[in-house]
Amino acid sequence: MKSSALQNFLAAETESPPPIIVVASVSASAFANCTGITDVVNLKDKITINDNAFYNCTSFTNITIPDSVTSIESNVFEFC
Repeated sequence: MKSSALQNFLAAETESPPPIIVVASVSASAFANCTGITDVVNLKDKITINDNAFYNCTSFTNITIPDSVTSIESNVFEFC
C-alpha cells in the first residue's frame, strides 16, 4: 500500500467497515485520519508499519500487535 493511500477515509455512519487486511507493509500515513477503521488484520509473516500509518484513527476498538510485526516506526498509532 502506498503512502497516504486511504488518508482521510471516513466510513458512512450506518456502515460497519471491514477490517483492514495488511499483507507485507503499511506505508507512511497510509491510513492517517481514517476514522472509520476499527480493526486491522495481519496475514503476513513479517511486516513493517511505517511512520504515521494509522495516525488519528479514532475508531479503533482493538489493536493487536502480533509477533510477526518486525518494525514499528514513529507516531504509528498517535491520537488513536
